[in-house]
Amino acid sequence: RMIGKPRTLWFNARSNDHISDLVYHFHKIRPPREIRLNKRQSGDFSVDKDTIRTLRLSLGDSAPPILDTILELRHAEKICETYLRRFLEYGDPEDHFALHTTFNQAVTATGRLSSSQPINLQNVPARGEVGAQLRGLFCARPRKRLLVADYAQMELRMIAHFSQDAALLSAFAEEKDLHLVTAAAFAQTTYEELRDAYEAGDPKARELRSLGKTGNFALIYGMAAPKFQRYLLVNNGYKIAKDEAQRMINQFNATYAGMTAWKERMICEAHASGFVRTITGRKRRLPNLFAKDRILVMEAERQAV
Repeated sequence: RMIGKPRTLWFNARSNDHISDLVYHFHKIRPPREIRLNKRQSGDFSVDKDTIRTLRLSLGDSAPPILDTILELRHAEKICETYLRRFLEYGDPEDHFALHTTFNQAVTATGRLSSSQPINLQNVPARGEVGAQLRGLFCARPRKRLLVADYAQMELRMIAHFSQDAALLSAFAEEKDLHLVTAAAFAQTTYEELRDAYEAGDPKARELRSLGKTGNFALIYGMAAPKFQRYLLVNNGYKIAKDEAQRMINQFNATYAGMTAWKERMICEAHASGFVRTITGRKRRLPNLFAKDRILVMEAERQAV
């Protein structure tokens, strides 16, 4: 049937235009006023995964079932296209269907390690039932071992080194749970009190630690309140007002004042030179630091951090 504006005669679930018609014109779904969403060139709101998930969570029980269907479809499509089909296509039948990936040291813009051909094996999902099933597909070849390695809060340790922030250095030196440190700041309580509640299995303490973890990896780069509000909703299912998101950001910046001051100095230096250097001297140029569009400038500042 025709949906919304008179242009869609056949529905294609892979078409962003058709999904947009379905969500915003046929079902007439609108986000709550306090939630800010990205818009497409057409003027409609975006239909990317995060936007649809934001709509689903912000509308709660009043959300139409079609939003869940779209999310399930997108997730299944990504798993099939990005992983399963490539596993089947590139598995080496002469070598127990092993995937011979290429590890890259200097391909990503940020300088992170990655792998390619056939896929970035470092990005294979791990969470949830589907993640467990995907990871379960990997096993050691005969007479071999399967090694799994991960960084231990690498970004937080790096920023502690660069900024010499007293709270960060103290937390690492005393082997504190840094996510609980941040959560205690958000809740305006002591680390010891929140730690004891968390270790006792208190559900509120567990929720706070989850918020602390999300805050740590979002706010070290300077995320603004509207995006942090949405980020908490999408990643934690935690719905708050923009003012509350700003309060949490202010509390984070005050708790790690040394890190906040370092970021300000570093961004000023980046504006002066147009680039930043990694700890090993690798240079990254950021021309958008000189853009006329303030949004592009702020994005470049976050990239500089």
